[in-house]
Amino acid sequence: MKSRPIKWTSVQEYDCYIKMKLRFYTRDYMKKKREQREHEVLFTDLSHNDVMDIAVVDKYFFDDDIFIVNDWPIRVSDPLLAEALRCLTPRKQEVMLLSSFMEMKDREVAKLLKLAENTVSKHRRESLVVFRELYGVKL
Repeated sequence: MKSRPIKWTSVQEYDCYIKMKLRFYTRDYMKKKREQREHEVLFTDLSHNDVMDIAVVDKYFFDDDIFIVNDWPIRVSDPLLAEALRCLTPRKQEVMLLSSFMEMKDREVAKLLKLAENTVSKHRRESLVVFRELYGVKL
């Protein structure tokens, strides 16, 4: 069913209709703005913790130490840990980086480095002993 266009009998009738429509549009617009203001919070009203919860902070790796194991770059953010890793022999470094940072099991590390599984386990234990002696910390 087609809607027929309204035929206005007078200019006053048309003006009255337009004014009524504008009133309704204005009322709806003001209602939406009021509801929006009730739900909005200014950034200046937020606490520091609230701002940090919604903030995005980029992390750059300028200060990280990078160790290369089998062409894989492994980033170490903690300078104390990076220094401890540098105190190890290259083979023990590889074992520690693969088992700790790449979360590989001894069997996987042994296969990758072409070592015996017992050797990998021994290197890892000896590395932890070195870490404890150097820094008095249990890792």
